[in-house]
Amino acid sequence: MALAARSVCTLAIGEQMRGAARIIENRAMVPAQVFPVLTGLKPVDGFVRALMEMSGTPEPPPSIRRDRARLMDAMLDSHFFTGGLRVAIAADPDLMFGLGSALAAMGAEIVAAVTTSQAGPVIGQMPCESVILGDLGDFERAARAGQAQILLTHSHGRHAAHALHLPLLRVGFPVFDRIGAQDACRVGYRGSRAFLYEIANAVQAIHHRPRPEDFGAAPPPEEFSHVPHPAPC
Repeated sequence: MALAARSVCTLAIGEQMRGAARIIENRAMVPAQVFPVLTGLKPVDGFVRALMEMSGTPEPPPSIRRDRARLMDAMLDSHFFTGGLRVAIAADPDLMFGLGSALAAMGAEIVAAVTTSQAGPVIGQMPCESVILGDLGDFERAARAGQAQILLTHSHGRHAAHALHLPLLRVGFPVFDRIGAQDACRVGYRGSRAFLYEIANAVQAIHHRPRPEDFGAAPPPEEFSHVPHPAPC
């Protein structure tokens, strides 16, 4: 059974585009639909369903189904690295919410979230205790206090990464110390898959830094505790 197709519709990506979508809706009498997030399985599923309704298509094409299946496979592979991962992120509200919610859905814990604007309701929807309205100094302090294991922000966050000895995944703007950053895609099924692989690979690349407790004397195993020590010569 085919779905009834809509003639015209405005699709807005990101909560900060809601105002522009409403202006078009009021002035041009064109219905608008806002998608706050397009990273992660469920948000992209909702976007694909909307496109199917608009086009009157009862099922997505095989290429879309294949991309979705590949994302699910990536989620299975990467959840070993994202589960319990302590993440600190600093970005504009839409990007922060999109990437943060995708990681939270994969079992990560957002221990620090910093942004520069309170625009839109996504601030209150962030999967963390609080969002800091501040700068990279606040970001570094919050990441340290939250015992973050990975940082997500733009290239200027490399100083915090160096100070905290943590991996940095460069997101947002500007990214000036990596080649091809303008081609990075983290939305849709393919982009979500690539993002999860980025996180998993960054976590795998973390080298263990020796700590004082690593050199402490471990107690003897219980099964050997009854064995008498040899008498001194």
